[in-house]
Amino acid sequence: ANVDVYYRVPQNPVGMIFCFHGTGGSGTGFETDFEKNTFFKAGANRNYIMVATDANEKTFGDQNNNGSIRWEINDAATDDQSNNIDIKMIKALRDTILNRLSLQSNFPTFAMGTSNGANFADLCAAALGFNASGHMTGNGHPDVYALRSDATPVIFVQSENDQNSSANPTVVANNHNALINRGIISELHWHKKTPVYKYRFVRIEDQSVAPQFSDSIYQRMLNTPGLLDADNKLLITDNSGLPVGLFTGLGLSSNTINNCENQIKIINADHKFHSHYNNRIIDFFDDHLPS
Repeated sequence: ANVDVYYRVPQNPVGMIFCFHGTGGSGTGFETDFEKNTFFKAGANRNYIMVATDANEKTFGDQNNNGSIRWEINDAATDDQSNNIDIKMIKALRDTILNRLSLQSNFPTFAMGTSNGANFADLCAAALGFNASGHMTGNGHPDVYALRSDATPVIFVQSENDQNSSANPTVVANNHNALINRGIISELHWHKKTPVYKYRFVRIEDQSVAPQFSDSIYQRMLNTPGLLDADNKLLITDNSGLPVGLFTGLGLSSNTINNCENQIKIINADHKFHSHYNNRIIDFFDDHLPS
């Protein structure tokens, strides 16, 4: 089986960013998902080679029979290219790209992941000697930050209302502090709830929501008692509290409705990749380019 690879190559690249999907996701999300694709485009616009691919389990199926399709993490303290198939694959992919573009072996490289992909990004960056990594909505494995001699700088972006069953903000803060205490640069940012607004739902990759329908969804949310506060931020914890019929009569496909629900999770600071911190993440990577 072939592994799908998605990439963008700017004219005078300053570095390379590998992007890692979450549990059950795929590399194609960085081409098809509005939020992930804006990060892909933002990186390319700032002269980074952008690369996304699939975890080994996405290509070959659930290898450890745990019922989830994920990036491989066996022992976060010792995993490297000799014993971890995904780290081995990313090294091979990086080597291939460097070779094809005639770039030096020490070309600056970074990792950015979401959820399980965030945990893998920090591990992979350490194991392969990357310059830094970015970490969104995952806890991280403490051994990477506290024990590994090859741990890299990390920018953590966490959602303050993360409803994923495994979300644990304390672990994230401890991992951030473990790096700081070792003299390794780390930033921790909290993605907070943002207001819903008239054209929020136009932010969908295939532009399948016309402005007037986005406005209709917005008006329905405004007209639902107890749904929004005075700043138009959601008062509910998760999408189960949305009004019945929020999307009815608008002629939206089930896929489009799913995308709208994802946008609602993003404005509610839930467990989703979002583009609010694109430039801060790339700024962090810029700071770790060789001077």
